[in-house]
Amino acid sequence: MNRADLGSMPEALNQPRALSPQMFGGIQGALPWANGMLYWPTLDDASEMDDYDRAAVMRAARYLYKNSGVIRKAVRDIWLLQGCLMPIPTTQDRDWNRKARAAFLARVASPAAFDVTGKLSWKTMQAWAERKTSIDGDCLCVLARGLDGGGMVAWYSAPKIITPPGLGKEDGWNQGVKTNAQGRPVAYGLATAPGRCIVIPAGCAILYQRDPDPAVPRGESDLIHAIRHGVDIAEIHGFTKASVKLSAAVGFVETKTEADKAPGMAAAIGGKKKPGCDEKPENPAQSFEVVTGGGARVVSLAPGRDLKAIYDQRPSPNVAAFIRDLLAEIAYGVGLDAEVLYDINTLGSAAARLILSKLRRWIDERKDAREVYMNRIYRHVLALEMEAGRLPRCKDPAWENVAWVGQRDLTIDLGREGGLAINLIREGLADADRWTLMKLPNPPASPSRNFCLAPSAPHMRPMTCTRGRLRKTMNRKMPATGKRAKETAGKIYRETCIIS
Repeated sequence: MNRADLGSMPEALNQPRALSPQMFGGIQGALPWANGMLYWPTLDDASEMDDYDRAAVMRAARYLYKNSGVIRKAVRDIWLLQGCLMPIPTTQDRDWNRKARAAFLARVASPAAFDVTGKLSWKTMQAWAERKTSIDGDCLCVLARGLDGGGMVAWYSAPKIITPPGLGKEDGWNQGVKTNAQGRPVAYGLATAPGRCIVIPAGCAILYQRDPDPAVPRGESDLIHAIRHGVDIAEIHGFTKASVKLSAAVGFVETKTEADKAPGMAAAIGGKKKPGCDEKPENPAQSFEVVTGGGARVVSLAPGRDLKAIYDQRPSPNVAAFIRDLLAEIAYGVGLDAEVLYDINTLGSAAARLILSKLRRWIDERKDAREVYMNRIYRHVLALEMEAGRLPRCKDPAWENVAWVGQRDLTIDLGREGGLAINLIREGLADADRWTLMKLPNPPASPSRNFCLAPSAPHMRPMTCTRGRLRKTMNRKMPATGKRAKETAGKIYRETCIIS
């Protein structure tokens, strides 16, 4: 079926046809007459979107991002809620961990050394990639090598990912991605000029996308469900503004009284005119008098005329409620509650805590997907640094081991939650790794023998202590409950103190 046949699809569905026995089952969702016309042209995951659909979605999403404050806020808040990820090397070679983190940060902090265009650093790169993925659905990161032998990256937006001219699905290409028989990407097509395309091996590039699907070659925009809602909100706002401007421009309207209106049908067909109805001019002259006391202007109208002011009542409360429903639909499609994106002031204390707990899981889910892409860039940069001799070889064969630390959690009561975390860890009821100093914005490059990852909230400062001081501190703060207190203190010591 081609696109030209879609216009006649409803008529074709209404034609008489034989019903198969499967259509008389008890599942209403499987019945064609249960919910009206539900048109979904294919069940092939790889063919749900073609090049035309993808281009149309990207055009609409970009238009709304540029012209709709509602959509722009949603896209920017999606990034602000996630924040930037920073690496912490976790190999057994602690001296190499410190040097590796210093070398990595020195490389990626400079846009001139890290980005081919010289515009993106490590933090701004993540912000750019997240925004582009939210709008376009995906983007392509090409791993490159600088003139000094160091690692660099080159980012390309989704419209640059195309199928090479003359190739198609029979050659394994679909929407700019070439896959093998198992569906694994082996190459990407990158447009360099109109009508020109180069092929990038999959080992040298990263397709940065949201919720990767093994059967789908490309990612989908976060706004794919919100395009129609965004257009409707923009149109409602436009029509409302036009009506308000029109009422403000007119202000007053001169009308006729009932007795002064045009004669009825009897007079129009030759009936006699009622006595006392004199002819009146069509446009009687108006006189204006200025009251000397207050400066107000009084309008003197001809007999039979009236002056009415125009008051516009739009938007009505019903329209405002309907727009809030559309905003909620946009937030739900992204995976967030409407209060998080658009109406946080309506939440109470208990509801806000529940929403923030759900937000924490949403951030963790996004963080897990991003770590896959950040790991490849991390390994690319450090491998070339070791090859160039600026970073010594790691004594641990698993030199790729790294932990990714996000920004501090959003909370409305940092002191309360931090104190609760300390008490839970002290009693052995929580994982100490969740509340270590690595949750700080600028964690240390490598813990030393006198550095204690003591149970601390994200807002606390680093604690330096020795073995004896730590035991004294724990014995002083632990409740005197005998054997259980000593066992808990020893467990906390083993889990939270790093001694070289």
